[in-house]
Amino acid sequence: MKLRIATLAVCCLAVVTLGLAGPVGAVSADANTSCDNPIISGLWQGVNNLALGTDSGCVSATPSQQSTTGRYVALGDSVAAGLGLPPAAGSDPACGVSTQAYPAQVAASLGMPYQNLACSGATAGDLVTEQHLSGTSRDIEPQLNMAFANGTPQLITITAGANDMYWQYFARQCYISTCGTATDQAITSWFRAVTAVKLGYALQSIQNRGGGSVPRVVLTGYYQPLSAACAQQLPAITSAESAWLNSQLASLNQTISSVSAGFSFARYAAVDFSGHELCTAQPWVQGINSNAPLHPTAAGQQAIAVAVLGQAR
Repeated sequence: MKLRIATLAVCCLAVVTLGLAGPVGAVSADANTSCDNPIISGLWQGVNNLALGTDSGCVSATPSQQSTTGRYVALGDSVAAGLGLPPAAGSDPACGVSTQAYPAQVAASLGMPYQNLACSGATAGDLVTEQHLSGTSRDIEPQLNMAFANGTPQLITITAGANDMYWQYFARQCYISTCGTATDQAITSWFRAVTAVKLGYALQSIQNRGGGSVPRVVLTGYYQPLSAACAQQLPAITSAESAWLNSQLASLNQTISSVSAGFSFARYAAVDFSGHELCTAQPWVQGINSNAPLHPTAAGQQAIAVAVLGQAR
C-alpha cells in the first residue's frame, strides 16, 4: 500500500508543481469547469481517485441563475457528517450523517434551515467531483452541485482535507506497524500540496457559481486527537508516532488556513480539543475500539460548532 501511494504521489508531483506556480487561490476565473483545465483534471484523476481507479467525474460549475436563499449547507467528510453518532432519520447509511454533528448545532444557533451534505470518505476533490461510496457500487453527486441545486446558499461550511492526506491510513499504520518515516514525510508533503490546489479550486468554483452573491464560507481545521498520555495507554503508538500524527494535522490546518486567506468570502475556523484528546479524562474523540475511531463525540462536535459560529456571524 505504501509503495502504491508513493508511486502515484511521485507521478503527480510534476502536476502539483505546475498547479502551485501561482497563488493557491488564483485559479483562473474563466475556469468554470473542473474538466477544461488539464492540470486540474489531472489532479483529480491522479490523486482524488487514488485507490478507486474510477473516472474523474468532472462537472460543470456554471454560475447559479437562482437567487440567494437563507440556507446553510454543510460540506465535507465524516467529521462534518458526524460519523459514529446516532444517524439522522432518512440519511444515507454510507455517509454517516448525524443530527449531533456540528452543522445541526450551527443551524440551530443561527436560526437557519440547513442541509448536511457531508459524507464519510469525502475528499476535498469530492466537493466538485462525484464521490464513490466505499463498500457500495454507488456514486453520489458532487457536493457543490447539491449545495447550489436550489439556489445560492447564504452560508457554507467545509471540513475536508484529511482524506486527501490519507490521514486515517497513516494513523492505522502507526497503530499496527510504524509511521513517520522520511518516505511518509515526503508523501504527506506532496498530498498537502495537492489538497491546497483542490481546496483553492473548490473555493473558486463557489465564487463562480455564486455570481454576484457569493456565500460566506467557513473552512474548519482539524483537532489534535491524541494526547501525550496515549504513549502509556496505547503502547502500540509510540510518543514519537503520536507527535508525528498530530504534526500532520497541524500542517494540514496551516494549508487550509492559507488557502482560505486567498478568498475574501472565506474564513478559517481553528478547532482546539486541547485537554480533551484521546487518553484524557474527558475525551472529545471516540475511542480506538469505537465504530468511528478518533472521530468527535457529541461534545467534540459542539466544540467545532462553537469554532464555526465564531467565524460565521
